[in-house]
Amino acid sequence: IVNMIVQQDVLDPPEDCFRMRMIIVLLETCGHFFDRGSSKRRLDRFMIYFQRYLLSKGLIPLDVEFDLQVYMPSKFTCFDCKS
Repeated sequence: IVNMIVQQDVLDPPEDCFRMRMIIVLLETCGHFFDRGSSKRRLDRFMIYFQRYLLSKGLIPLDVEFDLQVYMPSKFTCFDCKS
């Protein structure tokens, strides 16, 4: 298990934010095509895993955090607070 954790850190270091930025750009570009039916359910499920990934990264740079705060809640219901 330790070997897998070390290997994961090598492939995706905690300070690397390339994947986060790439997903944000993809969602800004083509996320509006996933607005109904089974594709919306798939995107909602993906957004849950993306949120889990974001939480596992630790500190997020301010520019990425800003994009997340501005774009994500306005487009996707799984990021809305329902309390």
